[in-house]
Amino acid sequence: MVKYHANRIGGHLRDTNFSQCSPNLLSSNARHSLILQSIGVLLLIAFILFAACAAVYCFSLNTILCEGAENLPIAQFDNLHSTDALKVARDTLKSQSGIYCFKCLETGSMYIGSSTDLGDRLLDHVMNNGSNLHLQNAIAKYGLHCFVFLVVQFCSPSELLTREQHWLDWLFALPKTFRYNFQEIAGIPPSFLLGCKNHTPDTKARMSAAHKGKVHPESAKAKMSESQKKVDRSGPKHPQFGVVPSFAHAVYVYSADKVFISKYPSQTHAAKGLNANPRTIRRYILSSNL
Repeated sequence: MVKYHANRIGGHLRDTNFSQCSPNLLSSNARHSLILQSIGVLLLIAFILFAACAAVYCFSLNTILCEGAENLPIAQFDNLHSTDALKVARDTLKSQSGIYCFKCLETGSMYIGSSTDLGDRLLDHVMNNGSNLHLQNAIAKYGLHCFVFLVVQFCSPSELLTREQHWLDWLFALPKTFRYNFQEIAGIPPSFLLGCKNHTPDTKARMSAAHKGKVHPESAKAKMSESQKKVDRSGPKHPQFGVVPSFAHAVYVYSADKVFISKYPSQTHAAKGLNANPRTIRRYILSSNL
């Protein structure tokens, strides 16, 4: 027997033949609808959580950025890629002492430093003369036009390290991506600029253990020897040229009537200056005849 159900929709009667609908089809549609509803609810919850986390992060970051940084910067110089703008900035800051900041407009990353002459220091960074490696890499990547030079604070030379440390503490409280500085202590250059690395005792011990017992093969020694022979270390090219050892004794030369003639920083220099054998000079010194 066929059953019909009539629904009034928009003033029309709609007949639905339920005898032609499969129970399995109805249950399948219900399951799909339930799955879609569940996925929608999960996506909504995920979006709400993400928005909440982002709001908390932005609030914390804004709090850090604003803390102690009101009414800053004192002065701002942009268009650093322009020779005219750079000259104006240099002339304005010439002989001015204070704390400065190089800031990338693309990323918001900053480099903070101090100088007794902000005008000259600006040129040092632009010309890569004793500049920061991270900062120079960023300038090469984004271009000088994407950077501004900010004067954070003017202060006397005697206050530079104290005030720089204050602003470094502020900078290092930010996420790492916001800074170009290597060193968080004012006045101390990064160790790699000094040609050394400050390894921890544990690292030193592991490095020592890794190299202990290793011996270069004879072939490697021969190659190293040959390569060293090709290096010219004569005269001024010698790494010790002009260097006077700390244990060297100055040699004072007087005439027979006790009139001072010359002074040499060491016995070796005296031998060269007097065109004599170093052993002869030493012998005369020991005999008190020179």
